[in-house]
Amino acid sequence: MKPQFSEFTYGYTVVEELTRNYRFTAVPTFPTLVEEGRIGGGYDVQVEMQGLPFFLQFKRSDYLSRSNAKYYYIFGSPYYRFCLHALRYSQQHNLLIHLERCGNPVFYVAPKFHTNLEMHNNYFGRSVARNSIWLAPTEIGNLPDDDEHSICFNHSESQVYLCSEPKPVERRMRFNPDALERYVSLFKERDSYHRFHRDSWKELYDQMLHIFKTHDESGFRKLFRYLDEDENIITKTARLSRLAFGADMVVYES
Repeated sequence: MKPQFSEFTYGYTVVEELTRNYRFTAVPTFPTLVEEGRIGGGYDVQVEMQGLPFFLQFKRSDYLSRSNAKYYYIFGSPYYRFCLHALRYSQQHNLLIHLERCGNPVFYVAPKFHTNLEMHNNYFGRSVARNSIWLAPTEIGNLPDDDEHSICFNHSESQVYLCSEPKPVERRMRFNPDALERYVSLFKERDSYHRFHRDSWKELYDQMLHIFKTHDESGFRKLFRYLDEDENIITKTARLSRLAFGADMVVYES
């Protein structure tokens, strides 16, 4: 069964919840929306931010409840599925893996629900993020070929697979406030964090440009001039994240 809400709606609810309840700060992507006060809650993008940027690629989840669903035999019960972009169409997965390996927290985030009623209840219960699966690109690993692949998982997240040939995915974090703080502490102990993490917005922006150019030089040439028009390095980095990596950037104030 297809989800009843849009990817935009889902992503908006996650970001709003993170900024209200979990010490995250959202970075507005479009200056006109900042000026009109629709996004950012009056946040002044000129102020230097402290914290650790997270990059979130939002997905919607299909709900497969029938016993003749392709992977029902693995779960023995209904399960959820979200699709990854095939490499023959998009380098998004490779971009996100590279970004994570350069010392940045990166996640696919997808709901463990699919109806408007569930969205409504989770939104007003402030439980959208907790009722979502958070999956790092490096946990999935490199895709085996250029074909279509998906992530299939049950509601408890006890079973998570990269499909079409089911391959178990090992998890590092299930979202809750305590796990989030532990994840950040452990992430900062990684060798990749110490070797590649950037402390300034300019360094992070240049790192992301390098990653983008490495995987999609033609896209880089088209986008670079547009990005260069923005003089604010924070919003410029957020825009690069959205347009090149397909990810929303939020900052965790650890």
